[in-house]
Amino acid sequence: MIKKLSIWLASTLTGVALLSGCAELQEMGLDVDAPEIPSFAGAFDVINPPSSDDIKLLDAVPRQPVLNFRSHPHLGVEVQTAGYSRRPYFLSSPAQVQFSLGQCQAAFLAGDDDGVLPIEVENFLLIEVTQPERDQVIAVGNVEPMLYRGKPVPLLGGKRSTIPAREVRLERLIRTGEPATLTVTPLTNGDNGAVSDVYLVIEDTGRLVTDEATGATRCRPYGQRQN
Repeated sequence: MIKKLSIWLASTLTGVALLSGCAELQEMGLDVDAPEIPSFAGAFDVINPPSSDDIKLLDAVPRQPVLNFRSHPHLGVEVQTAGYSRRPYFLSSPAQVQFSLGQCQAAFLAGDDDGVLPIEVENFLLIEVTQPERDQVIAVGNVEPMLYRGKPVPLLGGKRSTIPAREVRLERLIRTGEPATLTVTPLTNGDNGAVSDVYLVIEDTGRLVTDEATGATRCRPYGQRQN
């Protein structure tokens, strides 16, 4: 049973996706030929979270032998490895959340609701982001190259078990002002499996200002002086 966290962060702001500083994501080719998001229709427990700027996606799962997870394989993922299982196992149910971002907002993953602690995972998180006519999939964690639904999945930041807070920047993957669906799946294919708490944190990065001459709006980052 997949847990669905349904939230709608309403915004009337429009704009383009914030792409600055995302050279690594662009090199991964995330805007093209991403695997399609799987259908989870009818498979959710609906939870209505409070209106806030942080959402708990995953509860921590303590470290334990992979044998405890082998009854729940992920049949859509194949890890290109010879030393461990090529078919990973669910550490817990995936979490899914719907949200939208304004032009002056950022969204990222972290290990706590303050957006400070890192995420610890053994072995990896599969992260799927979908918008109309735009589906993208990445992974973070300690894992070999993999296929999802037959297509390669980029590994953000290389192999590691600790993912710093704010490193998975979702505003770089989506268009602002449009609804987006995020699905996070914790998986293991090693000797043991574990994951820390995982939060989606959304924060304001500046304020919307209007150019008096042109009438155009833009985001002025906090701390930036007015010209």
